[in-house]
Amino acid sequence: MAIQTLIFLWRFCVVTELDLLSRYGAGSWVAITGADGGMGKLFAQKFARRGFNVLLIGFERCNLVAEQIREEYGVEARVVVKDFSKAWQPDFFVEIEDAFRELDLSVLVNNVASRKGWIPSHSQPAEDALETICCGTVVQARLSQMAISKFVGRDAKLKSAVIFMTALLVFPNFGLSVPLMNTVHATFLSVYEASNAFGYFHAMSLCDEYLSPIYNGRIDMLNITPGAVVGENTQVLLKQPFHATANRFVDQTLAFLGNVQGAACASVVHVVAMALGSVFPLFYKNGP
Repeated sequence: MAIQTLIFLWRFCVVTELDLLSRYGAGSWVAITGADGGMGKLFAQKFARRGFNVLLIGFERCNLVAEQIREEYGVEARVVVKDFSKAWQPDFFVEIEDAFRELDLSVLVNNVASRKGWIPSHSQPAEDALETICCGTVVQARLSQMAISKFVGRDAKLKSAVIFMTALLVFPNFGLSVPLMNTVHATFLSVYEASNAFGYFHAMSLCDEYLSPIYNGRIDMLNITPGAVVGENTQVLLKQPFHATANRFVDQTLAFLGNVQGAACASVVHVVAMALGSVFPLFYKNGP
């Protein structure tokens, strides 16, 4: 418990943002999925403000975000229009892979998700379930492969990074309950929650692999585990007792980048919620 307290204090009271442009390379590109709104849009704006060129991947609204970024920050902004729920289609990733190959890609932000629920769960249409799974699993898996393949071939003097936006799924249990780990899940979101679980464990496996000595610290791997984050597309989460604001959440994520490796929660509020959950294991139980 004392070690976790020290880690908490270091992350939220000591850590300051690095010079990200120097770390990852002036003139390099950041690819962001789901950049047409919400946290994806915020990531695009904040990386652009720091001097990065941005590759926005998502719905048509990405074009509006790209136009605003060019005008306000004077960097390059390119768009690949994609509906990630269709990621199962043949050749879906060809255009994205071509862009990765052409650009000096230095950072990938795996942000996109499809938060869909159904009441009752057994009535969810098969096509809707398939699209939710594709968006939450296939996209992260394939784009991570493509980006890391690019990163390992970059100049050894420059670092690269992958940010995974997964979910607050697993956390230590220091209470009196029997399980060694608590889990978080929500009723009526079964397919989405299962996709989140894939994202979390897929990210952790890649973190273990690419943070190993064989890669000599060349790739920063950050698995961010948000709880409820309120942004322009998630105002409904204001009803949640432990929610963070999207703007501060993204700022904290950027402060962690290069300073913290592996899994991290980028909100003090969410850390408090985890602490309560560790003492009262039923704290996170949702639904009837």
